[in-house]
Amino acid sequence: FLAVEQVARIDGVGARTIWSWFTLIEGIAAADRLAYLAPRNRAAEKRPRAKECAPEFFELLKSDYLRLEAPPFTDCYRRTTRIAKERGLDILPERTMRRHMDAAVSRVSQVLARQGVDAVKRLFPAQVRDKTCLHALQAVNADFHKFDVFVRWPSVGGEPGLVTRPQMVAFQDIYSGRILSWRIDQTPNSTAVQLCAGDMIEAWGIPQHVLLDNGREFAAKAITGGAATRYRFKVKEDDIPGLFTALGCTIHWATPYSGQSKPIERAFRDMCQSIAKDPRLAGAYTGNTVVAKPENYGSRAVELEEFLKVVSEGIEEHNARENRRSEVAFGRSFNAVFDESYASAPITKANEAQRR
Repeated sequence: FLAVEQVARIDGVGARTIWSWFTLIEGIAAADRLAYLAPRNRAAEKRPRAKECAPEFFELLKSDYLRLEAPPFTDCYRRTTRIAKERGLDILPERTMRRHMDAAVSRVSQVLARQGVDAVKRLFPAQVRDKTCLHALQAVNADFHKFDVFVRWPSVGGEPGLVTRPQMVAFQDIYSGRILSWRIDQTPNSTAVQLCAGDMIEAWGIPQHVLLDNGREFAAKAITGGAATRYRFKVKEDDIPGLFTALGCTIHWATPYSGQSKPIERAFRDMCQSIAKDPRLAGAYTGNTVVAKPENYGSRAVELEEFLKVVSEGIEEHNARENRRSEVAFGRSFNAVFDESYASAPITKANEAQRR
C-alpha cells in the first residue's frame, strides 16, 4: 500500500487509478498488458485545471497541522482560513486542501510529524526472526525481570526482613526458547549476572553469541569488559576482559527501550501470568501497573523460600509445556527442541582455568 501511495505521488496520479490499472491486467499475460491498459482508441478530453493553491496559504496550513499535538485538520483549516482572509490570500475548499496535503506530504512524513518515530515504525511490517538456521546454545539472550509480587527477605542483624519486589536475571536459548539459568536478587546487579551466566556455562556450555540488555549490570566490566561495542563506562586499553569477552563470545547489545529486541521478554510476559498469579502467592500480587492493583493489594508478603520454590516450578513448567508453536517446535516443548539440537550441536565446554 505504501508503494502505491509513493508512486502515485511521484507520478502525479491517484492511488485509486493505480489500483484500477492492477484490476485491468489481473490474470493477463505480461506481453498483453499494454493493450489492456489502453482500451480507448482516442485521448480523453482534458479537464479544466483546478484553481492553484497559494503557496503561503498551504505553508500556513502545513505548519499548523504537522505538529506533535496532532490537531484536527478542520481546526487547522479554520485557523488558516482566518489568517488568509486577513492577508488577502486565495482560499480553497477544505476537502481540496486535504487532498493537496496528502499529495504533497507523504503519509510517513505526516505520521512522523504528528505522532513521532514509534508510530512510523508501526507503519511497516514487524521484523520476523528466523531461528531455523541456529542450533542449541549457539545464541542466548538475557535480561532482568521485576516480579509483580511482594517478597519478604530473610532478616539481617535482628532487623525485620525487607519487603520488595524481587528481580530475576535469566538466560534463554534463542533457538529453542528454553530458560537455561536464572537467579533472584533484590536489585539488578552484575554479581547476579555473573552467577547466572556461570550456572548456564557450567550446566550447558559456552554460547557463541550473547544478546544482552544495554543496562549497567550487563555492561559492567566484569561481564563485558574489553568488548569492542561496549559504550558504557570509561574504556581503557588495560581493562581486564570481562566474563563473556574472555570466553570468546560475540556480544550483541539490544536496542534501548525496545523490548521486542529480546526474545526473553516474551517468556517474561508469560511468567507475569503463570508465576506471579500462582495461588500460593495470593495476597502478595501487586498488579502490573498502579491502576491494576488487586483489591487485596499489600495484604501479604510471601517468604523468599516459598517464592523461590514457586519460581523454580514455574520455570520448569514453562520449559516442559507442550504445544509450542514456534518455527522449530512443531508442537513440542522447549526442552524437547533444545535436547534434540543439543545432542548433535558443536558445544564448547569451559575448562578448569575458565571455571576458576
